Amino acid sequence: MKSKEFIQGLIEYLKNNLNIPDANFLKDRIKFKKGKYVYGEISFSNSRTFEGGVILHLYAYNSEMGNFFSQNVPPYDKSSNPYDLVFVQPSISQAHFFKAPPPITSFPYGDTIKLPESENDAKNIYPDVLKHLQQDHIPIIMAFHSGSKEVLKYLALYPEAFRFKALTAIFIINKNELPLNDPLIQNILLFDKKVLENDNGLFSKHDLIFLENSFDQKLKQQIMQ
Repeated sequence: MKSKEFIQGLIEYLKNNLNIPDANFLKDRIKFKKGKYVYGEISFSNSRTFEGGVILHLYAYNSEMGNFFSQNVPPYDKSSNPYDLVFVQPSISQAHFFKAPPPITSFPYGDTIKLPESENDAKNIYPDVLKHLQQDHIPIIMAFHSGSKEVLKYLALYPEAFRFKALTAIFIINKNELPLNDPLIQNILLFDKKVLENDNGLFSKHDLIFLENSFDQKLKQQIMQ
């Protein structure tokens, strides 16, 4: 079964079974829209790395957060991406962290969908992919859309997927008026502690949520006060 054929069949299945009013189904992706504004996207494409596999990319947008970013651009920003593109996560892990991206499927090689040999085999995969999207991927998009404190949970899980790690933390904490002892704040501080201790020998200081520069450290002090 060719990847194009599989993706079209998957999108058609999701269109018929994913009951989210904001979801718009295109030939190889789902866009989540409020009015004309796209606040999230899940796309499927053929993997160039894993032959015979389909990978997923998840994008989250937030205009309020993007406006905050544009007004507080860190000096180390080198990206030309729009500021409201706040989170990009491929299904294949591109970092060495102990947490991998949410799997797309329960079948082997969960970070990529191994192409089935026939349409009958594909029919077993479609509902499994739907289940994983509902459990793991769509909640990420919705957390960013609402600006909920759950964003901090994902910050500790997938920090490299964030446009600005420290700025995201301060934005979410202020928006939700979270106290320092909130478990989600303590969790991101614990992540940085693990990075600095580097017991697994895999981390570098680049992996910190609050980088060791004056800009990020000033944001961290705002949280600690």
